[in-house]
Amino acid sequence: MTMNHDQTRLLFDRVVGIASQQEIHQTEKLIRSNADAARVFSKLQEALAPLKAIQDDPCPKHLVKATYERLGHAKKQDQEETR
Repeated sequence: MTMNHDQTRLLFDRVVGIASQQEIHQTEKLIRSNADAARVFSKLQEALAPLKAIQDDPCPKHLVKATYERLGHAKKQDQEETR
C-alpha cells in the first residue's frame, strides 16, 4: 500500500521527535497497517540515528533577546511601510 505526502511527513515528524501525542498514535496505527509505512519508518530511523549523537547547545540569552528585538523592529517597519 502506498503512502501520501501527509503520511510520510507524519513518519518523519515522529522520527525527529516533533510529533504530538495524537500523531504518535497515528504513526503507530499506520506502521501496523501499512508495510510501506513500516519500511519507510525503519529507513528514516536508520538514516537519522547519527543525529542523536549531536548535543543541543543552549542559545545564549543575549542572542534570544537580540533576535526578538530585531523581529519586533522588522515587524514595526513592515507595518509602517504597508500603511
